[in-house]
Amino acid sequence: MSYELLPLEVLEQILDNVKFSDLQNAALVCRQWCLAAEVLILRKSCLTVHDSLGGSQLEGLRQIGRNHVTICLRELNMWEEIRPALDVCRQKFRPRSIRISGILADHLNRFYREYRDWVQDVEQVRVSLDDRFVYYFEELPAKYVLNFPKAKYLNWYECLYGAGEKTVTLNAPNLQEVVIDDSLDDTSVLKLPGCTKIDKLNCTFYTKKMEDIFDSPFSNLVQLWLCIYNELESVAFLDNLYNLVKLNLSITYSKNHMRELSWKVSESICKCHQLKHLQYIIIYDISPNCTVNLSKIAQNLVNLQSLDLGNLFIELTDQVLRFPSLKTMKLDGVDFANQSASIRLDAPALRSLSISARHLRRIHCINESLLRQLDADLETLKLEEAFLAHVVPFLQRFSKVRELTVANHNHHEKNADDSFPPTVHLTVDKLCFCNVGIRLECFRTVAAWSGLKVESQHFTIVQKVSNHSHFQELHLDNCFIGTGEEEESVVLTNVRQMRVSRVQLSDPVSKEFPIVLRGSEPVPFDDYDSEIYFSNC
Repeated sequence: MSYELLPLEVLEQILDNVKFSDLQNAALVCRQWCLAAEVLILRKSCLTVHDSLGGSQLEGLRQIGRNHVTICLRELNMWEEIRPALDVCRQKFRPRSIRISGILADHLNRFYREYRDWVQDVEQVRVSLDDRFVYYFEELPAKYVLNFPKAKYLNWYECLYGAGEKTVTLNAPNLQEVVIDDSLDDTSVLKLPGCTKIDKLNCTFYTKKMEDIFDSPFSNLVQLWLCIYNELESVAFLDNLYNLVKLNLSITYSKNHMRELSWKVSESICKCHQLKHLQYIIIYDISPNCTVNLSKIAQNLVNLQSLDLGNLFIELTDQVLRFPSLKTMKLDGVDFANQSASIRLDAPALRSLSISARHLRRIHCINESLLRQLDADLETLKLEEAFLAHVVPFLQRFSKVRELTVANHNHHEKNADDSFPPTVHLTVDKLCFCNVGIRLECFRTVAAWSGLKVESQHFTIVQKVSNHSHFQELHLDNCFIGTGEEEESVVLTNVRQMRVSRVQLSDPVSKEFPIVLRGSEPVPFDDYDSEIYFSNC
């Protein structure tokens, strides 16, 4: 076999046995070797330093002849034990990245005061503050200042429940990418003053606010991921984001300011004219006070390629929504301010749609649709109603859909009395059920879907076209199947591939999966906490 045909995993196993210098040369051979070597280079370039490095291990550390670009520091609370290893590292290595985990702010400050000259030039800083397993705590000042003038990347993670009570100001004016995950302890504060060069920002806030951390506008921001669990009171951080290309926004609003703030957020989003990817989700329950005007989004965000709205009320002021570049639309958990409203789309590039099954009747296309994927959320609908009243009529209007997912996105259904009637015929290539309770007899209906064709957009004509089946794949994910008193398995002769993941049967002791493909192996099972789950992936 030629080395060019070796799987990536096999290449990694082989290259893991060569010297570091040879590994670097191997990365220059071809693209495949580069992919395999890159993982190993990053792993072997990282040196982990902890309090157990002593004796022969410490002597081995002194004998290392090459530089480690990434240094991971653990157990800095064990100060006297770890200092000898830190002293050796300061003499031998010039890191570009430093990772410090399992500490408190006091330990971080003590390390910085002692080894400031060693870490002054690092380009990546990762800090994890965690008071769950750190018992040693010093009574030191409440405010610290750390300087990382060349740092371009910061990952700051907090898991603090009461040992915070510190304000850490980190001066890093050249930061370009920042990831922050704060804690439930609102007494611990990180401040990043003067960070005007940030172009990627990812923040999760439980107790903090944007204005607690940043004092500069985000004029260079290109990508923003923001998840806020504490009640939002100001949206000033969304002002002047004229270069923003990707926005992922998950928000909890203050009830007293919900209507006002949701309107301001919508207005700010519509000013981000360069946006290509928008996700805007309200955490927790949907409220009529949280609205977004979908017509304004279509008017202002003409470059939009993906749109994901969740737990919002949608307003429509235009009869036709024009999205010339839109490829993916998700409207999960949404409702409509006008219950008779319909969405007439001019979206020639749209390929994927996710929406509640009960809203499928609202979606229409003014020109030929190339939609290929549909994800229909059952919510409170039964399968029979969902298929007959919503899914089938939709597929008659959008006849090019080839992948259908039927799901309960908000809960795992363990009622297996649901089914769709045998009169339902679909011409999809791939059918997925997720979090659905369904009777086994439904799969006998699926077994009959062979060579069927929908000939009209207004009514269904079922016609045998050949012995070849369009239907190829069946996916069952976290489903509950009711077998009743049936003992005979369902054989799907028209399905080429079946993917099963964490599926349970109503018969709690059965260890034989009742759906099989002709010539395939039985689906294996696992026993978790006295419950049997079937999975083959």
